[in-house]
Amino acid sequence: MADSPKNTSSGGRKAPTKATSRKPQTTRPEAPTQRRTLSKHQREERQQRLIITATASVLGVAALLVIGTLIYFQFIVPTFAVARVGDTTLSQGDYWEERRLAYANEIAQNLQLLAFFGGDQQISGQFAGRSPGIDQLVRDVRKSDIEDRIVDEWIDRQIIARGAAELGVQVTDAEVDQQIVAELGMVFLPSPPVTSTEELTATSGISATAVVENVEAVTGTETLTPTAEVAPELEALTPTVELTPTAAETPTPPTTSTAAPTPEPAVAADQAEQIIEAIYLRYKLELDQVNQSPALSQEDLRLAMAQDYRDRALRERLQEQLVPEAEFTLDTEPDRVQASHILIAVDASEDISGDEREALYDEAKREAEEIRQELLDGADFAELAAERSNDPGSAEGGGDLGYFDVDGRASNGSVYVPEVVAAAFALESDEISEPVRTQFGWHIITVTDRETASLEDQLREARSEALDSWIGEKRVEFVVQRFPEPTATVAAPTTVPLPTEVPTYLPGPPTPLPTVTPTATIGSDVLTPEPDAP
Repeated sequence: MADSPKNTSSGGRKAPTKATSRKPQTTRPEAPTQRRTLSKHQREERQQRLIITATASVLGVAALLVIGTLIYFQFIVPTFAVARVGDTTLSQGDYWEERRLAYANEIAQNLQLLAFFGGDQQISGQFAGRSPGIDQLVRDVRKSDIEDRIVDEWIDRQIIARGAAELGVQVTDAEVDQQIVAELGMVFLPSPPVTSTEELTATSGISATAVVENVEAVTGTETLTPTAEVAPELEALTPTVELTPTAAETPTPPTTSTAAPTPEPAVAADQAEQIIEAIYLRYKLELDQVNQSPALSQEDLRLAMAQDYRDRALRERLQEQLVPEAEFTLDTEPDRVQASHILIAVDASEDISGDEREALYDEAKREAEEIRQELLDGADFAELAAERSNDPGSAEGGGDLGYFDVDGRASNGSVYVPEVVAAAFALESDEISEPVRTQFGWHIITVTDRETASLEDQLREARSEALDSWIGEKRVEFVVQRFPEPTATVAAPTTVPLPTEVPTYLPGPPTPLPTVTPTATIGSDVLTPEPDAP
C-alpha cells in the first residue's frame, strides 16, 4: 500500500502540526512579588505625600495665624474706639499717640525745670537724668494699659476746643510761639550750642549717676549702663536762676521781673524752634550718657509743647470770658486768722457726774472772767498768757495759736475745736472775746491778724471753679462716651449710717519738746545730755 503523501506547505515546508503550532507558554513566577513591591512603594509615596501635605497645611495655618495676628494688632486694634466726644472718636491708635505726646511733654518739662533750677542741687536732682526712663516707657506704650488720666485729658481738650469755638475764643500758632518764647527764652535762647556728650559733661548739671538712678525710679528696672568718664558733678548747661525754696514749696520756675517785649510772629516762630531744639538736644544728651537712642523726634517734642501751651492759653481765655474781672466782687471775709488764747483748763474725768462737771466749769469760768477783765483794763495779753494759761503749747509764745483757716486747720499741724474757730473768725483785730467753753475748759481769745485773699487769688479760684462747672455742663451737651463704658459702683445698702470722721482737736499748738543741754558728769570727761528742768 502506497504511503500517503505528507502534508506540505506550498513552500515545501512541513505544515505545522498541532503540537508545533502552539506557542510555548512563558511562566512568570515573580509577578505576584513585583505587584506586592509596587503596591508597598506606592503606599509609602502616598504616605509621604500626606505627611508633606499635612505639614504644609499646618505651616500655612500657622503663617495665616501669624499674619492674621499682625494684621489684627497693627491694623484692627488701632481702630478700636476708646472714647468719643460728639462725632469725634479717640481710637486706640490715637490714644497711643496721645500717650507718646504726654511722655514727650513730661520730658520737656523736666528739662525746663532742670535748666531753671540747675543752680540748686537739691531741686535739680529731682529732674536730672529722667529722660532715659521715660523714653523707655515711650517704647512700651503699645504694651501698657489705657490710663484714664490721658483719656480724660483728651476729652477735656475736645470739649474746650468745641466750646471755645462756639464762644469765638481761639489761640493762634503765633500766640503759642510767643508764649513759649516769653516763658523759656530767658534760659534757652542765650545758650551756646552744645553738640556732644563731652560738652554736656563739662557744662551741664546732669550726671550719669543721676541718669541711671532716675531710670530705675521711672521704669523699676536696671537696664542701662552709663558711659565712662562722665564727671560726677557738673555745672548747669545754661545760665540759671539760683533759688532756694523751702522743702514744703513746690518748685515753680522763676519769672522775670520785667516783661520782655513780645516778638513779631515770624521772629517768635524762629525763636520757639530754637528753644525746642535746645530742649531736644538736652534730651538726646541724657540718652547718650546711657548709650540709648531717642524714641521721640524733635517734631514729637514740638507737637507736645505746642499742645500744652495751646491748652493752657485756651483755658485761661475761657476763664476770663466766664468770669470777667469787671463783674467780679471781692470777698472781704478773712480766709485765715492769727489768734492767741489763754486757756483755763477744766480737768473733768468721765467718771464724775454732770453736776460735778458743771461745778468745775463754773469755778474755771470765774477765773477766766477775772483774766478777761484784767485784759480789758490794759494788761498785756502775752504776759498773762505766759503766767496764767494752762496750754503749754502756746503759753511760752504769749498764747499764740498761729494762723488757721475756717476749718480750724493751723499751719503748725493742729486742728482747733470749732468753738474757738467760730469765736476767732467773729472777732475784729485786737478784740477780746468772752470766755469760750470747749471740751478743754474756757478760752479767752484775741485776733492779731486777719488774712483776706487778694483779688488775684480770689479771681483765679472763681475762674477755675467756673471753668470746671462749664466743662461739666458741656460733657452732657456734647455727649461724651467711653468704651467700654465705666461700670457704676453701687454702694451696698445699709441701714447703719457710716461714722463721720472727727479730727483730733487740740487746745493749742503742739507742746514744745524740752531742750537738751549737755552737762558734764563729775569725775568724767563724757558730756551727758540732760533735759532742762521743767
